[in-house]
Amino acid sequence: MAKGTFDYDVRVLLCSNCASPLEMPVGGGEVACRQCGTRQAVAGRPSLRTAPKAAPADAGDLAAQLARYDPDTDPYGYGAAPPGLEAVDTRDPFDAEKLKLAQQAYPGELQRLTSSSRSFDDERRVYWLTTHMANMFIAQDQRLAARAARETALENLTDPGFRTMLLYAMTRNAAAEGNGGAAEQWLAQCDSDPDTIAHFSSYRVAKAAVALANGRADEALDAVGPDTNAVPMVGTLRPLAAFARVAALELMGRDEAATIWGPLVRSLPDHYVEAILKQNQYLDPCRRVQARAAGKPVPAAPPARAPAAAPAASTGALELVGESGEILRCSIRTTVGRHLCAALGPDSQYCDELQFTVLPSPAGWQVNPNPGARNETLLNGKAIDGITPLRDGDVLAVGREAKGIVKLPMRVKLT
Repeated sequence: MAKGTFDYDVRVLLCSNCASPLEMPVGGGEVACRQCGTRQAVAGRPSLRTAPKAAPADAGDLAAQLARYDPDTDPYGYGAAPPGLEAVDTRDPFDAEKLKLAQQAYPGELQRLTSSSRSFDDERRVYWLTTHMANMFIAQDQRLAARAARETALENLTDPGFRTMLLYAMTRNAAAEGNGGAAEQWLAQCDSDPDTIAHFSSYRVAKAAVALANGRADEALDAVGPDTNAVPMVGTLRPLAAFARVAALELMGRDEAATIWGPLVRSLPDHYVEAILKQNQYLDPCRRVQARAAGKPVPAAPPARAPAAAPAASTGALELVGESGEILRCSIRTTVGRHLCAALGPDSQYCDELQFTVLPSPAGWQVNPNPGARNETLLNGKAIDGITPLRDGDVLAVGREAKGIVKLPMRVKLT
């Protein structure tokens, strides 16, 4: 079985200089950033298991906490930007300028944590900025960068509350790509009985995602409850909990799925609904409810998933070798574009930031082009428009097939 972007047994951090994603040895070592060339030595991955945070005065009284909950004042929520970070704040996940500003600010904010005077507010700033960047990366299908941002923060923050929230996010991200086994491993590092409403809500949504990714509909429904009021849930997570509820009910063949679906989608913008379903494979059962509600053909239900097993060994890495001999090495799903290809030559200027994605599968490596890129992705001189298998010796490039324009040829080497 091939590795996924959020596999537990790989390690991806952000470059300390330019905030580009770097695959790091789990046991520690030295690597060079493909983007800026900075060499970085890292120790082995620290323990990710997170102890429970200090309980609030009204621990266990989740209803009371929910009644006064405000995401803008909850330090563990993703609300208003902390002082000094307002310039990077945006609710448009495709705002390239804001994302660039956030990436520029990140190394400096992370540097604060290495000082002897690190404070809770310093950790809060890194947590908020990490969440902000990761959300934008996910929306733009830069999943490797999102993983790197969260894992970097996870290894640098010490507050159990922030670390736990990051682990819940990694759990959901692994489930979102259909990697139920990895999602189980991320969630196993967390406190399974949180007593603050923010952590309780996040844990329940993460638990439902794990259950759905592994085909356990009854467990998912138990996590989020059969209706809106069954399980206390902060408002920011209620839509995701509702989608998980619909998916679980659909898998169980219960009519309530359709009953919930109508009011749910009417309360949300169409683009939000589509983004949630597109980004989360474990919510695929919702597509069948959506199709029936619209009077369209209903997609066939996938075969039942077997219980998740421990992650299997990798099928090997893929290397993209430039004309100058420079190598871009990928061992997990990787979004390839101008940013990563800069080391392969000046023709990287013809790439979009997201030109194509190389991804492993049980059958081997594949390439998936970005249909919105200004130049075509070429495989052996021919433009491709969908997921295509890769073989050793193939040549990927960018250009225009009809005009015979081929830029930045990269030879595929399977190792």
